[in-house]
Amino acid sequence: MGGKLKAALPYAGTTVLERIAVTMAEHCRHIYVAVAADTPVALLRIEETEQSAGVPILVRVDQHAAIGPLGGIFTALRSEAQRADCAHTVWVSAGDMPFVSSAAAALMLAHIRNEVDAAVPHVDGRKQPLQAIYRTQALYRAVAACIDGDDHSMRKLLSQLRVAYLDDAAWEAAGIDRRFVYNVNTPRDYTRALEEEGR
Repeated sequence: MGGKLKAALPYAGTTVLERIAVTMAEHCRHIYVAVAADTPVALLRIEETEQSAGVPILVRVDQHAAIGPLGGIFTALRSEAQRADCAHTVWVSAGDMPFVSSAAAALMLAHIRNEVDAAVPHVDGRKQPLQAIYRTQALYRAVAACIDGDDHSMRKLLSQLRVAYLDDAAWEAAGIDRRFVYNVNTPRDYTRALEEEGR
């Protein structure tokens, strides 16, 4: 995106982050936002986003920013694990997914059973671990193992967990638009997202 902060992009009268947070607040009692040390946090409008979402928005500086998404996940999980009321499950979302879906989260949460650590969309042939529901402690252990083993890939992370994959048929049967895994990586993606919003 030419150096632009994707989560701060204007979208449907708000920002991408605020849209994500408001949706996540339907299931989450607080939301962590992991940022790199040099992130211009003011652009994220955290106070306004918190007011819109109605739950605390907790910003954490990623201590492992060089290793990609796992660093941000680990940073947030470490903060969560230190809480006396640590959540049993967590909803992980990349900060560039404007079509996040409460209904999709509810369906994934329903698949977190005794033998399952994670419910992950498998949409259009692609696994989407950055828009998924996990058992908090299982995810924390898996991320720590990946960091300790110096393998920071999402594929390695998933291999550490018992995963229920929800394929296209599952989303279609539930009547859930699969756009919820769409992410904005380029100006063209952003333009398409803006066009899709009007449909």
